[in-house]
Amino acid sequence: MRKQATVLGLAAVIAGAALLAPGTALAASENCQTHSNGKVCAQKKGSNIEITYSKTGGSEVWVKLGYRQGSNYKFDNTYMPVRSGQSRTVKLPFSTVKNTCFQGAVLPEGSAVADSLKSKSFGCS
Repeated sequence: MRKQATVLGLAAVIAGAALLAPGTALAASENCQTHSNGKVCAQKKGSNIEITYSKTGGSEVWVKLGYRQGSNYKFDNTYMPVRSGQSRTVKLPFSTVKNTCFQGAVLPEGSAVADSLKSKSFGCS
C-alpha cells in the first residue's frame, strides 16, 4: 500500500511538472490576438521579435509578417502564401525606443498597412 501511494505521488508530481514546463508557450499566448480567419502572435526573443500567423479559415492569402513599434511598422521583405491550417513565422531585429509598445502585424497583399492584422500590445517601455 505504501509503495502504491509513493508511485501515485510521484506520478502526480511528474504530471504537474509537465503542465508547467511549456512556459514559453504561455508567455507567447499573452501576446496573441484572434481574428476572423487566424491568430497573430508576437514575442521578444533576444534582440528579435518573432511573429507568427496561424490561419484558421478562409482561402489562401499572401502576407508579409512584421511588427508595429509606436507608429512605425517593419515588415519582412517578401509576401508568403498561407492556407487554412498553416502557420508562418518570421524573426525580425528591433531596437528599443522609450515609451513605445510592440504589436505583431500581418499585412495581406493589397491591403493598407493601417489595416494589417495585429497581436496584442506588449513590451511597453
